[in-house]
Amino acid sequence: MPYPPVAERFERLEETLQIAHRMWDGDQNPYAGSHYQLDRPLNVPQSLTQPHPPILIGGGGEKKTLKLVAKYGDATHQTTSDPDVMRHKMEVLRRHCEAEGRDYERIERFCGLNLKPEAGQAGPIADAPTLLERSRSLAEAGSQGVFIVLPDIADSDSIERFGAEVIAASG
Repeated sequence: MPYPPVAERFERLEETLQIAHRMWDGDQNPYAGSHYQLDRPLNVPQSLTQPHPPILIGGGGEKKTLKLVAKYGDATHQTTSDPDVMRHKMEVLRRHCEAEGRDYERIERFCGLNLKPEAGQAGPIADAPTLLERSRSLAEAGSQGVFIVLPDIADSDSIERFGAEVIAASG
């Protein structure tokens, strides 16, 4: 089965989000999209989370992805750990929210903090104070939380060091 081009994948994602929102709203009218057709969309049993399960949309594409976040998302995940990039992406998201009539503050905003060493570098990217400062800078840029990527996740020492050095230092 061939993998669809990016444009089609975005079309399919948006139709899926439209269908999900309609089902969560109890709308059982037929859905006729370019990729999906449903005679009677059902959501039975209803979601435990009301008004619906939260939707996290990851990616920082300014024309499509962040527009989908503004229209359908409850949370966003940016892969950057650069505060300037995060700040810019959140400004773009804020503009899309204004255009959609959405409250920007109602969207949870996350970014990645990759602790894997750069190519050719040994050990983690930084010590605990540096990571905490980077986290503070990302928060000032609009992030409300970070997804941590630890080096050697299968190695429990990596997790223990992170807990002892970074989590303990964050107080």
